[in-house]
Order: sequence, then C-alpha cells, then structure tokens
Amino acid sequence: MVRPDRFTPASSITLSNRSTIVAPIEVATFPKYVEALDIAQRMNTRLAAELRSEADLKAIAKRQKEFEAAVKTGNHLQMSEANKQSTWRSPMPARIPISLRSTSGY
Repeated sequence: MVRPDRFTPASSITLSNRSTIVAPIEVATFPKYVEALDIAQRMNTRLAAELRSEADLKAIAKRQKEFEAAVKTGNHLQMSEANKQSTWRSPMPARIPISLRSTSGY
C-alpha cells in the first residue's frame, strides 16, 4: 500500500526496511526537467505575488529574520528547521482558488 505522504514513482523499487530507490535521472533529459521546474516556480511566484497581502509581507519578513538568526548561529539543523517553517507555514495556499491548486503545486 502506498502511503499518501511518500512519493513512489512507478519506476522505483522498495526494499524491506529500506527507503525507496528512485531510478537514475537521464542526463539527456535533465535540462528539460530544470526548464520545466523553472517555469513552474515562476508561475507560482507570480501567483503568490498577485494574491499576497500586507500581513503576508509581515509574516515573510518575520520568517526571514528567524532564518537570518539561525544562519548567524552556524547550526545547520537550526537553519534547516527555520527554512522548513518558513515554507510550511505559508498562508498563501488558503487564498489560491481551488481551480488553480492542482496546476500550481498547492
């Protein structure tokens, strides 16, 4: 049974007591993957900018300060956690119309 919180592509192999092993990336198609990822990120960024509020900007500034404080400590785990919290706590997905969520990555 596939867990909903774990990505398992059809080309992967799962070993007992091991993580999923994903098929290697084909070098010839990698530039197309990067280009598609860049386009998707630009679309999401533009949509987020169009839907943002002043409260969002204040929350972003707060998260940025938290991340900068973590960087000053030099603690990589703290930096990673601050980065994770800044993206997971985003209020933006709630305001994205349902019709756009499936195509925007939310």
